[in-house]
Amino acid sequence: MHIFLPSGQRSRGVSLNGGDEADVLLKFPFERWTALQGYEAILDPDEQRILAEITLRGTSLSRIPGAVVGPPEKDEPIGDHAAGLRLTFKLGPAPGPSSLTLAGGTGGLTVELRSRAPAEIRALHGSSSSGGATLIIHGVPTCGHDEARTLLEDLSAAVFIELDRSYGLAGTLHRSVADDVMKSEYDQEAISSRPPRLPAARYGRDAASLYLYARSVRSQAPLLEYLGYYQVIEYGAAAQSSK
Repeated sequence: MHIFLPSGQRSRGVSLNGGDEADVLLKFPFERWTALQGYEAILDPDEQRILAEITLRGTSLSRIPGAVVGPPEKDEPIGDHAAGLRLTFKLGPAPGPSSLTLAGGTGGLTVELRSRAPAEIRALHGSSSSGGATLIIHGVPTCGHDEARTLLEDLSAAVFIELDRSYGLAGTLHRSVADDVMKSEYDQEAISSRPPRLPAARYGRDAASLYLYARSVRSQAPLLEYLGYYQVIEYGAAAQSSK
């Protein structure tokens, strides 16, 4: 079974392989959603929200000043062997989901980062189980696909760059096509002690995309990382020389 969501001049197909997956999606007014082309993201104009699946790397979201950490989630049943390992290594319950809200920007926009995907994002995959991290933009003033997509790209780039610079938390939007960017380890850098705010600065979309890509390539590919940063410098030099 396929359901098609509007996505600019195209449509986004959602595959439902069974009744259970359909039930997950049917819990929501998906008929009003617009899928944002190229990303695992939706615009809900009635709620004035954009929800986008993201990847976070580096500092844990729960360590950022101002983050709210929920109670530990209920553990899945485990076997005797796994229980013995937990006892041996004195492993406690996993921490609960974290969220971070960035306010104070212009236009009444608020950005929220969550370590667990909300149900709407999970429903896009026909799943009711926990998913990856999510970025939510509240107060979205537009109903149009192109404007919403541009807002998502520009604002997420600004947020990710500021969080990376100040706290060592890097993020990227999750694309709806196969992505060859792999998780990587980050240098343990000192993080700011001040809670983050919605950044006032905006960055060139191409330069921001290159920077975030360079931050996401794994450490075994330093040449790709170097080329990404070098292209950011080239972009800045060309922009300044044209003024």
